[in-house]
Amino acid sequence: MAVLKTAGMREGVGYATKYHSCCLSEIGVPGPWCVFCGSAGGSNDSGESGPGNSVLASDESGFPNRSPGTITSELETAAALDVQSLRIGDPELGNLLQNTSPEEPLHVKWAVSANGELGVIPHSVVDETSESGLTEISHTVIFRGANVLAAGEAWMFINADGAYELVWIDNRSGHYFNDDIAAFDAAMNDVDIPAFRHARVIVPGDLGF
Repeated sequence: MAVLKTAGMREGVGYATKYHSCCLSEIGVPGPWCVFCGSAGGSNDSGESGPGNSVLASDESGFPNRSPGTITSELETAAALDVQSLRIGDPELGNLLQNTSPEEPLHVKWAVSANGELGVIPHSVVDETSESGLTEISHTVIFRGANVLAAGEAWMFINADGAYELVWIDNRSGHYFNDDIAAFDAAMNDVDIPAFRHARVIVPGDLGF
């Protein structure tokens, strides 16, 4: 499994409004320009040269954390429960996905950083101090409260071939949703799903908006 952010990825690039087949297929063959692959030269899908159809991102771009006052306690809770932000391909994520199936997938939260990096955390973890026995982990833990280009939840498993596969994905995030439904839905289609596919996670074609 490949981690989304590669050595060739251009710092400061958020997401392109149009993608080549490398981001829209599970094969991962780089096109002339792909914001996730960092391929330069050639033309993008609009016929322009270079990243002419991309959006430059910084730490201030994207959707901000709407509850900045609680970030310290959220990070402390995650640390106390030994929860850390994970990337596709991390052994720790592979351990969490052991014994999963389409009928019993792992429930995770995901986010894509302003620089295009995909991160995930378990939705909830066992907590003996909690009345319910579980504690939900906040989206902000993934990138320590920084702005994101997209965020939501997903259910994933390891299939018979050893590949990661999604059963369902959505863009539910109380910390990052800003009431602009159209923008948040567009971010899921234009940022999130390509990010998972670029990381070699199988995303069924009927998922998305």
